[in-house]
Amino acid sequence: MAEHAFYLVPSDPFYLPDDERNAEFFAFFKEVSPLPNANGGYDFEKYDDPVLVDSGDAFEAVICPGCCARLEMLGDGEWGEHYDWWQSVMEQPRNSTVKAPCCGTETRVVDFKFDSPGAFARFAVGALEPSDSDYWEDEDRPYGLLKPETLARFEEILGCGVVQIWQVRT
Repeated sequence: MAEHAFYLVPSDPFYLPDDERNAEFFAFFKEVSPLPNANGGYDFEKYDDPVLVDSGDAFEAVICPGCCARLEMLGDGEWGEHYDWWQSVMEQPRNSTVKAPCCGTETRVVDFKFDSPGAFARFAVGALEPSDSDYWEDEDRPYGLLKPETLARFEEILGCGVVQIWQVRT
């Protein structure tokens, strides 16, 4: 049976909030997402360089920032044609430039987007199977999104945009 973890990360892959913003962000996250699953708890991560926070087992494709092509990692139950290329990209420094296989655009690693929500980040806060609260949209719960006003409050605390990521773990 799959587990689901919910993460919030800055939309700027190089942004790292100061200690005061970290503490306020984490405190509000625990209010919004109370009582995570007994098998987990809260994740509070800070990294020296951007890391990929993706949708886990639901990760299927990256989107080219040059032409918006969907570069699939899986196809018909097997690794897709872009899987090896993506693995080599992930070995590169995050601010390095790589060539997209679809259109030849030279782009930074951190500028690729994801078909299912994901982002590069130096800061991530998450919880395994967080409980519902009034801060969430009612649609598609338990794996929906935060209400716009809740997301806006997180962005205000952090001082930049925020990306919501549901991660599937099997």
